[in-house]
Amino acid sequence: MRRIMTRLSLLSLAGLSIAALAVAAPAGAAAPSAGVRLVSLSPAAKAPNSNIEGNGSKAKFDPDSLKVKQYSEANCTGSSPSISLTLKNKGTKTAYLYNGTSTTYPLAAGKGVDVCVYGTSGPLKKGTHGELLGLSNASGSKVYKGKLDVTITNS
Repeated sequence: MRRIMTRLSLLSLAGLSIAALAVAAPAGAAAPSAGVRLVSLSPAAKAPNSNIEGNGSKAKFDPDSLKVKQYSEANCTGSSPSISLTLKNKGTKTAYLYNGTSTTYPLAAGKGVDVCVYGTSGPLKKGTHGELLGLSNASGSKVYKGKLDVTITNS
């Protein structure tokens, strides 16, 4: 399995909590990178979905891999962003999305988030596969086994 390293920075835009990830290509691959925008917006987005099942160290993504579309950065950061996938926390406690550093994005129990994947230095190639997000404790100091892998279906 290829591993994609990520960097997460929390932002606030127009009163919405969002997180932007810059995703670097796996070792030995060309240098394209992608970004991800997480926005709690639409309750009924029609996109591939993964649920976070369970809590804490027993939490996992179900399914743990998805095929998703990648969009341009403008499509992800505009006022009406495109949606690559959705995540829903079916657990009874806040889940912490982990990005490969010590930064986490909290997703409250029973809540969902829309995710838009975009190319930042050229689109990832169709079929590119890698770890997009993991799960951790609130500080990111303890990473759990739950991982979400994605495969790009366009570009």
